[in-house]
Amino acid sequence: MKRGALGVAGVALVLGALLAVSLAERDQSSAAPAAHEITAVETNVLYDAEQLLIGKCMEHHGFYYRPVSRNPVPEYREFPYVVDDVNWARKHGYGFDVRRRLDEKLSAHPNSVHTAALSPERRQQWFQTYGGSGAQRLTAKMPRGGVLRRSDDGCVMEAQRFLYRNLQDWFQVDSAASDLEGLKQERVVDDGTFTTATRPWARCMHRSGHDYNSPADIRTALQKAPLRKDTNAQKVLAVAEAKCAGQSGLADTARRLDRHHAKAVAAEYPTHTNLKLRLEREALPRARAAVRQLTSSSPSPEIPVSPAR
Repeated sequence: MKRGALGVAGVALVLGALLAVSLAERDQSSAAPAAHEITAVETNVLYDAEQLLIGKCMEHHGFYYRPVSRNPVPEYREFPYVVDDVNWARKHGYGFDVRRRLDEKLSAHPNSVHTAALSPERRQQWFQTYGGSGAQRLTAKMPRGGVLRRSDDGCVMEAQRFLYRNLQDWFQVDSAASDLEGLKQERVVDDGTFTTATRPWARCMHRSGHDYNSPADIRTALQKAPLRKDTNAQKVLAVAEAKCAGQSGLADTARRLDRHHAKAVAAEYPTHTNLKLRLEREALPRARAAVRQLTSSSPSPEIPVSPAR
């Protein structure tokens, strides 16, 4: 099958019925959406809808695709400031086992298995149909500097265009969101209150027999042997870090500073944050309609929808 650009006409053939349903549902809702942040359940709805729409688009162009779970390994967690969950640390240390399971899950996913078995030419067609032809027409300026570019065609972009309508706006705010998250975390770590709070944490760690002055020092040590290869030592160290995070108050300080700087960053970049929230709110009726229709018209267990959490 020859790969071509996925234009508006193609999208209409695949998604036209969904658009009619979603617009009808939207007309029945209140004109002004409730002023609230997108919840975890709503985030899952948007994600599930995008995955199902990608699958429908790929199928329309003659390719195999199965939705990817948003959270294939539920135990996966990130601790951007300090490990603060003793039970998690006792079981997973610094999470290398969890990340290994995540890699294994992704490698064993039907999409990975399927594309690995394709001929080189067919595999290239699959990825171009999925991710676009490579013409980088979308641009996103990052708050911390730099510009991201990507293709505006392919099934991922078609799914996002259906959900968010203005693909350029969505690419800008969605790309900027991860950059703003990084900016927030930088400001938390650089905050003098956080620096001060690490001192009692460090004294606690020293009393436990671990000579580290900050959680960042541990992250550096984890990149080197022998600690990186010693699973038991990692668990002992992670448990000590988590216990000291609670006892010293560093965990509470980090959470408080995270909330404070999240609000500050949102206020500093209101155009990004408000536009992203508006686009997500407006996309929710379309997303719900897509999930409802595509799951009812595709009952095969081969097309899972990740559960709302």
